[in-house]
Amino acid sequence: MKIYTGNGDFGETCLRGEKVKKSDERILCLGTIDELAAAIAVARTELEHIEMTEILLRIEKKLSKIAGIIAGRSDKIQEEEIKKIEELIDKYYIKQEGFIRPKTEEGALLNYARTVCRRTEFCINKLEEVPENILKYINRLSDLLFAMAVYCDEKQ
Repeated sequence: MKIYTGNGDFGETCLRGEKVKKSDERILCLGTIDELAAAIAVARTELEHIEMTEILLRIEKKLSKIAGIIAGRSDKIQEEEIKKIEELIDKYYIKQEGFIRPKTEEGALLNYARTVCRRTEFCINKLEEVPENILKYINRLSDLLFAMAVYCDEKQ
């Protein structure tokens, strides 16, 4: 089977069984979620901290679930999933003063993923209907990526 189908050659794709423009807000959000997962994957592959790599891999999988929900799958992000992210933020956060610039490649890659995460949040927020807890999860995720970046930089 070939990877290309030619179905999208005229700027349309299929979403929830109907053709939509690739510029549709939901399609743009799905692309941004995909970009976020890729940015996290790049950071994950460069981290030496084993526990963080495992956490980031689970987050990549969670982003696939979120993309499915945005695309119309009847699933949801549970409050417990957000609580887990909050616990990780508390575990890794090291208080800093002033504007922080990354000191390590790990910190820089996690900060890059954080900025993509913020853009993802903005994109999702533009949707007419946002499934419950998705914005909250993405918001906490950007905080976690920041906490991990600072942690990596300070534990160098």
